Amino acid sequence: MEALSSSSFRHPQLLQVPSLNTRANVKRSPQPMIKANIFKKHLEYSTILNKLDDFISTFLDPSPLRPNIDPEHGMSGYFAPVDELPPTACTEVAAVEGGGGPLPSCLDGAYIRNGPNPQFVEGRRRPYHLFDGDGMLHMIRISGGKATTFCSRYIKTHKHTVERENGSPFVPSPFSSFNGIASSISRCMLTAARVLMGQFDPLNKGFGAANTSVALLPGGGGGAANLFALSECDLPIDPEGRKQKDVQIVVNPLSVLRPPVGVDRAKVPRVGVIGKYAEDDSGMWWMEAPGLNMFHSVNAWEEEGSGGTTIVAVVSNALRVEELFESIGLAQLRLEKITIDVNAHTVHRQPLSTKAIFETRYVYAAMIGPKSIDGIVKLDLSLTQKDCHGDCVVASRLYGPGCCGGEPFFVSKEPNNPSVEEDDGYLVAFVTDENNGESKFVVMDAKSATLDIIAAVKLPCRIPSGFHGLFITEGDLNKV
Repeated sequence: MEALSSSSFRHPQLLQVPSLNTRANVKRSPQPMIKANIFKKHLEYSTILNKLDDFISTFLDPSPLRPNIDPEHGMSGYFAPVDELPPTACTEVAAVEGGGGPLPSCLDGAYIRNGPNPQFVEGRRRPYHLFDGDGMLHMIRISGGKATTFCSRYIKTHKHTVERENGSPFVPSPFSSFNGIASSISRCMLTAARVLMGQFDPLNKGFGAANTSVALLPGGGGGAANLFALSECDLPIDPEGRKQKDVQIVVNPLSVLRPPVGVDRAKVPRVGVIGKYAEDDSGMWWMEAPGLNMFHSVNAWEEEGSGGTTIVAVVSNALRVEELFESIGLAQLRLEKITIDVNAHTVHRQPLSTKAIFETRYVYAAMIGPKSIDGIVKLDLSLTQKDCHGDCVVASRLYGPGCCGGEPFFVSKEPNNPSVEEDDGYLVAFVTDENNGESKFVVMDAKSATLDIIAAVKLPCRIPSGFHGLFITEGDLNKV
């Protein structure tokens, strides 16, 4: 199942020019046709540009590369990419920690996780950041309490398609491609040349890798749904298609003395609010929120009170946002409750452990270790600071020595029962053991104080470290 696709680059047909006779009374004889083989010309130009790209990587990029853009670091260990895998049977279900038997019936459907998986590795000298990798979806199907098949497929973005046709990576990355005056100007010129020759069309088809997350949204008639893969490398755009400039995390293509993605401390982060049924941005308004660098949101909802409508959100805030692109472990992420007064146009922030009543009580978050995600925690947002001594963690689990996994996804035992307790369900995730190169789909009891693993399915291939996932029920899967 492919979440996104884009048209392949189509080369014009061969141009045939008929031969001309110099004398009308001379018997015609076959003359060789003059063929303008544009495809061949494109290959020749691409070869030249690829050689220049290799030259930039070898002689103009700094040496040694910073660890966060060194392909030797970003494509090894937990992050080493894998090949596509067609639907393959899952043959082993392991009972763990006293569990056993079939998988819970609420898991009938599919778990899909997105993540970076560069399609070119061998002999790569070009700088590479984890956020640059081509998006790959890893999906396990479950039916009747059994894991039936597993597959891994690339998301056919414009970037993936044109680089596959080129035979090597060339799409510039705001995270890794600009490392000084010479290399930055040279890569900009190469990119412009590829655009002019029709090899690359970022304005109309985009340049993102769609490697971050997965979203299921309604679309079409008859209850149909669309599955989308997302990326976080593009700036926000307004309804007219213009990129928003007034953001603290900026991309400045003219800043060639350093990587163009950075933090402008002269700008103050802002929160924008727009009506859910708005048809344009005329009614949108903004509030300054110094120090609020939202990385991910847990949940958001509206509350009605005597003072009017209030918007409440639980978000992760990067206290040291300038470290986010070098090492996420240094960004000091913490959860905060954001309260927006719609009438007064004010925003109030407080740590999640402050006494409050939350629409969402439990949060399941990833623990980021020195290399990757090495465990998960469960937080109870209803606890007061006195009750938990400043920490709302009520359960946790480490994946184990040498193991890494993705963020957990919660699946309720009874999703259609509004009276069921909020944490009465299971956490699912992919976990990879670097010691033996094996990956598993693990199912954990969300109510357990230690998030006990009740079952694990051995997968037919290793899964590299990735980002966000999504569980889709069998009913919703049939709508896609």
